[in-house]
Amino acid sequence: MDVFVSKSKGSKVYHRPGCHYIDRISIYYGKICSERRAIRNGYCACKYCGGTAGLHRMNRKALQKAAAGTKLETFYDDKTSTFYLRTGIGFWKFYWKDEADGYLLYHLNAFDPDIPTESMTQGHFHRQKDFAANESIEKIVKYIADHDRAKAIIADDYRKLPKSTKKQKKYYKQAKKRAQREESDRVDRLFALIANHSANIPPLSA
Repeated sequence: MDVFVSKSKGSKVYHRPGCHYIDRISIYYGKICSERRAIRNGYCACKYCGGTAGLHRMNRKALQKAAAGTKLETFYDDKTSTFYLRTGIGFWKFYWKDEADGYLLYHLNAFDPDIPTESMTQGHFHRQKDFAANESIEKIVKYIADHDRAKAIIADDYRKLPKSTKKQKKYYKQAKKRAQREESDRVDRLFALIANHSANIPPLSA
């Protein structure tokens, strides 16, 4: 993560992007560098934006800003330091993992629009493995929006999915295979129903 460090005399503090204290520092007395480098050079984290609490404080504002003007609903659990995000067809959560140096994204296994948000937080989630740990709230929100937009298209007709980028082509192939598999299962069920129905028809009398 890139941070802003103050070069003014006697100041050895660094700030995360979005910290309101950055506005009080002239660009002539500050510079941008990695957080690791700032720490190696003896800088300490700002009391407002530093540490895990500061990270979440900053990113709660970033999430609200990213979701502004959309139909996305956001919720933050202070006890577990977990962010939740609800769309019209999906429910997500993400939390910071120090070992991964970023947020890990999870998707609710079964979404029901009639279930309240608080109840969904207790549901079963799976890790969204095609989205690597990331520190950017904007990238997380964009991924979720793109994912659920594609899911809505698939529900209508997977052939309407875009196929411009490498990732889009990958999703298209996955959706095609899934549709073919579902169609095959549907045909199998139909034949099983016909066979079962035929077995229950009494033989014609001689």
